[in-house]
Amino acid sequence: SKLSTAHRLPLDRLASLLMREDRAKATLEICRELALYARSDTHASETNLRLGFDVPERAMCDAHERERERLRRSRLRESEELTKCRSKLDRALRAAREAAAKH
Repeated sequence: SKLSTAHRLPLDRLASLLMREDRAKATLEICRELALYARSDTHASETNLRLGFDVPERAMCDAHERERERLRRSRLRESEELTKCRSKLDRALRAAREAAAKH
C-alpha cells in the first residue's frame, strides 16, 4: 500500500527464505505467514528482522504522511469507541446476571 512504511521482500523470495528457515513448516503455514506479511507492517518488519533484513522504515512524502496520520487517528477513535461499547455491554451483562441471580 502507498501508506505502508515497512519494506517488503518479493513474496517468492520470502517464501523461499521461510522454507529454508524451517524445512518442516507446512505449506499452509507458509501461506498464512505470507498473507500476514502482506497485510501487516508490524509483522513484515518483525519477519524481515528475523530473516536478517534490518531495513529502516520507508520515508513518506508530506501528503502520504498526513493521510497515514489521519488513518491512525481514525483507527484510534474507532478503538476507543469499541472499548466504550464493550464497557457498556459488560455493565449491562453484569446487571442482567445480578438481576437473574436475585430471582
